[in-house]
Amino acid sequence: MSGVERKPLTVEQLRGMDKPTPVWMETDKKTIEGWGGYWCLCQRGHILTPGMVSMYADKMDGATFYAYPPARIDREKWELCMWCVPNGQFGVNNYCSACGRPLTEEAWAELERKLIV
Repeated sequence: MSGVERKPLTVEQLRGMDKPTPVWMETDKKTIEGWGGYWCLCQRGHILTPGMVSMYADKMDGATFYAYPPARIDREKWELCMWCVPNGQFGVNNYCSACGRPLTEEAWAELERKLIV
């Protein structure tokens, strides 16, 4: 299993969005809030940011648009199921056999590598 490659949307794809469509925008620099990106609306190549900045995508220097944000695993939200035994009873399990949750740091790292190309 390998990660899904994220390809930036082209200007032609952005211009082809006839209805307001959510797009993920990433910038060369982090935002004021420290974010690496955020959701915007695009219609016919025209971008509306959460801060209500309105501009055509091809005029936004340093901005790259994607159909979805980068893959990310929220470890805190992936709770142990009733069958999870941290690192197995004998310390040999890297993943829970019932829910698939990683049980070791090595397993978490492997899962994250698979998601990010």
